[in-house]
Amino acid sequence: MRAYALIIALLGATSASAQESHHAVITSTGTGQAALTPTAAQIRFSIDTRAPSGSAAAEENGARQARMIDVLQRMGLPDNRIQLTSYEVRANMNYQSAKIVDYGASASVTVAVTSLKDIGRVIDSALAAGATEVDRVDFVSDSVPIVREHLLAAAVASARRDAEALAAAVGGKLGPLLNLSTAPCEGSPIDRVTEALALQPGVVGGHTSLADIMPGKISTRVSVCARWQLAT
Repeated sequence: MRAYALIIALLGATSASAQESHHAVITSTGTGQAALTPTAAQIRFSIDTRAPSGSAAAEENGARQARMIDVLQRMGLPDNRIQLTSYEVRANMNYQSAKIVDYGASASVTVAVTSLKDIGRVIDSALAAGATEVDRVDFVSDSVPIVREHLLAAAVASARRDAEALAAAVGGKLGPLLNLSTAPCEGSPIDRVTEALALQPGVVGGHTSLADIMPGKISTRVSVCARWQLAT
């Protein structure tokens, strides 16, 4: 009897689950976006050297690194804001003759600048001291974490408004929330947090001035994917 009752109970649960799985579901995506003013920057410099031997290329590269770091420290930048992020020594080949032409050493140094007005001066000084290239300048804002929380709330509200409109369009109403995630909805091209960084050089007398680099806005965008049950 107990086994029979258990089978009935399981069949009932399965039937209820099957009915729930056949409910219509509304899926909607919501987004929130804000343009933020940068508060700091990260500048990545390259130091490239070439010489007849690997040791000579490495020695020259190390000397350039030391000069650049010394100059930046004398400008007031602490050690923890100047980081060597990559380094390599390689043989440069002439692939037609299969012979080594010379040797090269490459280093990447990332410098964190907390005062935006110092960006141009830092770049000028680093290049004069030994850096061979500015790879990129990334602007950041210390308000991103807080703003992101508000953007997530706005994205959820946007997703709900769209879902309510869809439900009303078919003569129904929005049922319980089934799933909510910052992962992309299926088929959605962009449903993630992105930050677009813009760099706008200043112009003085019709010429670009490195010392007057002005950052653009940081565009922070978040998306959510929500699924609701459609109630009739």
